[in-house]
Amino acid sequence: MLATFSFCERKRWFSVASMNPDCTSYYSAEKVLVYGFTCPKPKGNVHAAFCCGFNDIKYCCDDPKSLFPYEYGYMWWLRLVAA
Repeated sequence: MLATFSFCERKRWFSVASMNPDCTSYYSAEKVLVYGFTCPKPKGNVHAAFCCGFNDIKYCCDDPKSLFPYEYGYMWWLRLVAA
């Protein structure tokens, strides 16, 4: 079963699906278009079957709940604020 939730950030709505092997296209932090791909990648780890990461960096991993609806830099900001 596919679990989904919505998240509003900067007046945009995101729908995030966990337990999904498909990583959709995205723009990297350097504003370069990265085309979508399906996990696991060819010649990659067969256990890395889920799309993981953030809006601006995605990769395959083995944790079905590791796709987050915000940018990677946001996590660093949270870490600095909490410290």
